[in-house]
Amino acid sequence: GTLIRDQPGLGRLQLADFAALVRDDIPDDLQQWVQPVGSLGRMREAPDELAFQHTLSTVLYADMEQMPVSGLRLFHRCKWEWLRQRDRAAALAQRQGRRRAGFLGLINKAEWSLPLGLATLQPRWKSEYRRDRPFDLRRPLAESLEQTFIVLWTQPLLAERTRVSYHAHYGRQLFDTQLQVGAELGRFWMLEGQREEIDQDFWSWVMAAQLTNRVAYQGYQLVTRAGLQWRQRRFARAQDQRDTMFFMTMHAGLR
Repeated sequence: GTLIRDQPGLGRLQLADFAALVRDDIPDDLQQWVQPVGSLGRMREAPDELAFQHTLSTVLYADMEQMPVSGLRLFHRCKWEWLRQRDRAAALAQRQGRRRAGFLGLINKAEWSLPLGLATLQPRWKSEYRRDRPFDLRRPLAESLEQTFIVLWTQPLLAERTRVSYHAHYGRQLFDTQLQVGAELGRFWMLEGQREEIDQDFWSWVMAAQLTNRVAYQGYQLVTRAGLQWRQRRFARAQDQRDTMFFMTMHAGLR
């Protein structure tokens, strides 16, 4: 079932729900890239634990987008997945599985666009809550919360080459060349248990600058981006991590 509704003053709401009785005894083993805590990433076999061998499955998704005032956009997203095994207790114990398993994820975002002359200042905030209850009893429960604050400055360059185009929702002209500078501050809490990729709280800082240039060439739109990123993570128990990255990308496509 699905529901889409636009309510003046409330925003756009989307709901989707899926439920099924599943019987699946065909393993789908994979080779996956994993990044364990404190070690290098590597490819590893991921055998299918057959969590849907005899299962009632339900997935609920909700999405809402709002614009309470001009320039301010709010996003709310939720996904809830619930699995209930229908096997007998003895068969379930032999498979080393939980009777009830699932996932709950909540994301809230806010973006505020402030025009300052030809430039734009964009403060942003994101909150992500995640709770995992794996089917496999050997994998621990996990619950986490992450808060991220971002400030992005966009400065158009070479004003004499302005094209007659506009930023969606803002009415700002799109320049062929622009400079973007941003800073990000993040805080992560491991509320319960652990995951393979993280098992402790940490702070994170990111600084980045990017130069973007758009140009028409032989009937194509050529977009070039070059920039520098500096990142640091300060863990509660492990050694701090620092890295610097320089990047350059080029994309060509039809208008």
